[in-house]
Amino acid sequence: MTQMLSAGSNTKSRTRPGSGIASRYRALLLTHKSIDEKLAAELKRPLPDTAIVRRLKRRKLSIKDELASLQRLFEAMGSRDGRLPALG
Repeated sequence: MTQMLSAGSNTKSRTRPGSGIASRYRALLLTHKSIDEKLAAELKRPLPDTAIVRRLKRRKLSIKDELASLQRLFEAMGSRDGRLPALG
């Protein structure tokens, strides 16, 4: 088990600085988009479930806040243009 832990930490040290942040940022963007689509679908229903709408809006805002935090962190790391890589 000790060997597995040390092997994992060696792998992490070889990754590019900020690559974990960029990966997390991209994953959050995808999640944000998915929640936005679910929210739009719920709001199109004749009688949207207000509890679902509230939960989706809160989750979407939480993700937006985390995206902003990651953006600031990436800027602090000295990105050339202060932006995380875009999707696509």
